[in-house]
Amino acid sequence: MKKILTVAASLLIAASAFAQVHVGAGFANLKHSKDVDYGVNGFYVGAGYDIALGASGLTFTPGLYYMYAGAKSDYNVFGYTLASTKVKEHYLNIPLRLGYKIDAGGVVIMPYAGPVAQIGLSNKLGDHDLYDGFLKRFDLKLGFGVAADFANVIRVKAGYDLGLLNLSDTALVDNTHSHVFTIGVAYLF
Repeated sequence: MKKILTVAASLLIAASAFAQVHVGAGFANLKHSKDVDYGVNGFYVGAGYDIALGASGLTFTPGLYYMYAGAKSDYNVFGYTLASTKVKEHYLNIPLRLGYKIDAGGVVIMPYAGPVAQIGLSNKLGDHDLYDGFLKRFDLKLGFGVAADFANVIRVKAGYDLGLLNLSDTALVDNTHSHVFTIGVAYLF
């Protein structure tokens, strides 16, 4: 048992030596497709942890991000506003990504891809909670993108997460998927 604990501690220390924490924020655009067709803009904020998988440049990056998106819609007829409604969406995203770091002479380029679990915290259309019989809270996405690290301090990245699951929770709406485009910046520790 003592040998197992020693080996586990050694592996944890070795993994920490090849790991890098990053904290960042950026712009997010959510696009809902098929029967519910609208998009909303917002932001994300969170952190990730790059773990080097050997000396080849391959990395595993788990993360935890909060995302908010919202919009105001006006219904106009002959120049008069008949009704206004607000859409407010809150999510928790958990990406598990594989990346490959390529040193390009002072800038490290890292294409990445992997699954993203998205958990809906709140989704309101006006006063109506869309998770109350209209949409499901959980989504699984396939994400991909590219990041660029400058001076091993600042990371700029852009990515796209493609929704894989039908989020519709009602017979009124047959097929709804959610896709997310993000662009942002992070500080590397």
